[in-house]
Amino acid sequence: MKEIATITAEVRFVARRKLNDDGKSAWYVLASNQGNLSGVLSWQPVPGEKLILSGTWSEYRGEKQFKFTNARPDIPQEAKTLLHYVCSRTPGIGPKLEEKIWETVGEKWTELKPGDVPRMNNDIVAEFHKQYAEIKLHDEQYQAIAWLIGKGCSQKMAEAAWEKWETETLGVVQENPYRMTELYGYGFAAVDRHREAFNVAVDDRRRLLAGVEYAVRQAQDDGSTLIDVPPVICKAVQLLGVGNSDLVCDIITRLIGDNRLIFFAVENKNVLALTSDYNAEKVIWDFASDGLAETAVAS
Repeated sequence: MKEIATITAEVRFVARRKLNDDGKSAWYVLASNQGNLSGVLSWQPVPGEKLILSGTWSEYRGEKQFKFTNARPDIPQEAKTLLHYVCSRTPGIGPKLEEKIWETVGEKWTELKPGDVPRMNNDIVAEFHKQYAEIKLHDEQYQAIAWLIGKGCSQKMAEAAWEKWETETLGVVQENPYRMTELYGYGFAAVDRHREAFNVAVDDRRRLLAGVEYAVRQAQDDGSTLIDVPPVICKAVQLLGVGNSDLVCDIITRLIGDNRLIFFAVENKNVLALTSDYNAEKVIWDFASDGLAETAVAS
């Protein structure tokens, strides 16, 4: 088994790029100061970008190649070093102009404006700030994904969260980890297995609300929109492990009040429907009804 290594590399150029089926990430071959690098990235690196990579060394056509399975930007934290990194990525800024920026505005270089530094026209200043914004975004992305992985989420789940909420990811998940049930392919169980890492108690209202909604969706497996109330209560009690049907009933009442569930009495039975599903079916029914009415009038 090949030994896992971690390296730091500076990208020289993108040699090859193949978009993945998700339409967001891509497989790259990158030329770097460490030789060729290959692996999947969720962003397109630019020449001069520095990366910290984990993976294994191999040989391809007689040349060493590093196949990475994890990548993150290597972003300096010290102001002058970060300025150098931004300048190295910005066309039109060489060592002398970089030095002049530091001499003129020092640690406030992130607030640089056209006219502050001679020979830096509007286009160069705009590109300078664009490069800094991209670096900052990639750093936020890594921090958010790393935080979620640290809580036990898979890398794919963490990346899906970033794709949905981007810079708001940490705030959204910290406020309510069960918002991640909104991610395609991840239901209540996928989130709930990490509840302790997110400091969510068994009877936490956020968990209860998400669990009852999930129980309703599971009860719809036969294709019905309207679901009998008693089976939903039993399923939710079992799923949540609360052992208290009154608590689940309180949550159902809360969801009805929040317009996330709709309650009906049909043929002497109490039934529920997810508001989103009911409204979608109502649109279809109304459209069909209007069509039938127009046909009858025409006849």
